[in-house]
Amino acid sequence: MKIISENQAVCLEDLNVKGLVRNHCLVQSISDVGWSEFIRKLIYKAEWYGKDHSTNW
Repeated sequence: MKIISENQAVCLEDLNVKGLVRNHCLVQSISDVGWSEFIRKLIYKAEWYGKDHSTNW
């Protein structure tokens, strides 16, 4: 992943998805994205490459 290989550390923040989904313009976009899977892969690759990662939740 380019995000991991080009950075020394990656910081992740948990978003209030329930609050974001209340915005009717963003509902479909936010619901379609598999955020938990993306974050899981990001953490896995950071550990694989020996990069630091911080989860803020």
